[in-house]
Amino acid sequence: MQDPHVWKVSTTQFGAINCAEKWNETLHRVHLPPAQARDTQARGVTADLITVTSPQGLEFTRIHASPQTMAGKLSPQPYSLWISIVDADSVALRHKGRTIRIHRGDIMFGSTGTDASLSIDSDFEMLYIKVPRTLLHHRLLNPTLLGVGHLSASEALNDVFARFLTCVSKNLEGITAHSMRPIEVTVLEFLVSSIAPHTMIEAFGSSGKLMHYQQICDSIENQLKEPNLNLGTIAQQEGVSPRYIQKLFEMAGTSFSQYVRERRLEHCRSELLSKEHRHLSISDICFRWGFNDAAHFSRSFRIQYNESPRACRQAVFPQAA
Repeated sequence: MQDPHVWKVSTTQFGAINCAEKWNETLHRVHLPPAQARDTQARGVTADLITVTSPQGLEFTRIHASPQTMAGKLSPQPYSLWISIVDADSVALRHKGRTIRIHRGDIMFGSTGTDASLSIDSDFEMLYIKVPRTLLHHRLLNPTLLGVGHLSASEALNDVFARFLTCVSKNLEGITAHSMRPIEVTVLEFLVSSIAPHTMIEAFGSSGKLMHYQQICDSIENQLKEPNLNLGTIAQQEGVSPRYIQKLFEMAGTSFSQYVRERRLEHCRSELLSKEHRHLSISDICFRWGFNDAAHFSRSFRIQYNESPRACRQAVFPQAA
C-alpha cells in the first residue's frame, strides 16, 4: 500500500527579500489565506509546514510558526469544510465582526471560501484539516450553512477529539496509508456527532424535522445493500408519504435518489481503498452495495470522483487488476 502524499516547506528555504511572498504562496497552496507577521521586532514570519494527503483525499497540514495573522477569503475553493486546532497562548478567530477567543484544546471549524481571520500572538503549532466535498453527504451537514465557529474543550467529547488531533499532529510524518484509515473514519464520525448540528437545524427549521430526517437516513443506511431499495419502501416503513420524504431531502439540498446513490458510491469507494476488501473485484463491490449494473456504477463513480473505480483502486494498490 502506498504511503500518503507528503509535502514539506520551510521558510529557511526562502531568501530574506521575498520570504513573506513565498510563505503566502505556500499558504495559498494549502488553501489558507495570506499571513502577516505579528512580531513587534519585525523579523518576519518563520515557519515549517508539512501536508499529508490521505488515501480518501483529506489534507492534514501542520504548521510550526512565529506569531502571525492569517486573514481573507480564498475563492473558488475545491473543498467544503475545514477543522483546526492551535497550540498557542493567545488566539483570536474573527468572522462577521465577531471575535472568538480560542483556548488550548478548542476546535475551530468553517466552510472553505469564507472570509475570516486568525490572529496568533505567540509561536504556535496548528493542525489544519480540509475535508473534500465528496466525503460529505447531506446526512452530516450542509457546508453552505456552516460559517465559522468553534467547539469548546470544556465539553468532554470535544476534549477527547482535541487530544486525538494533537496526537495526529505530533506524529504526522510517521503515518502510513494503512494507519491513516482509522484516522479518516474518526474525523468523519466526529463531524457527524459534533459539527453537523451547527448547520442542519437551520436548514430544517426545527429539531423535530432534523431528527426525523436523520432517522430516515439511518433506515436507508441499513438497507443500502438492497438493490430494490426505493422511496416507496422507505415511506411505507416510516408511515409517511413519499412527498413528505422528498420535502425533507429538498430541505437538506438533495433528493432521495441522489442521496442513496452518493451513499452507495461512498461505501464502494471506501472498500476499493480498503486492504480488507482487496480480494473483492470491482464488480463484487458495486453489486454488494446495491448497484445492479456495473457500467452504470462505473459512470456514476467517475462523475462523482472524477476518476474510474479501477484508477481509484490502483492509486492505493498499483498491482491491482
